Amino acid sequence: MAAREADSTTGGGPWSNLTCGLWNIASAPFQLPATIVETSTQRNVLYGVSVGTLQGTAKTFMSVIGGFARVVTAVIPPNPLELVSRKAALLGAQ
Repeated sequence: MAAREADSTTGGGPWSNLTCGLWNIASAPFQLPATIVETSTQRNVLYGVSVGTLQGTAKTFMSVIGGFARVVTAVIPPNPLELVSRKAALLGAQ
């Protein structure tokens, strides 16, 4: 598995995809209050509570969806044709 982690150039490998995906899911609930506070300090409290809530909700959903996508795709090998060729070679040797 470590060789697969080192050979993967896109996405950083399966373990980093898994941990980043889990981190996105775990930190998603904090996006809403953080966005409200950030928007309130940039503009005013009324704008922060109304627009910040909508923006925070969108950020929360995107973080959860992106996290689930990273967790699900973490198990997909970076080069699936390599696995097929190894299996064909193994079956041909028997």
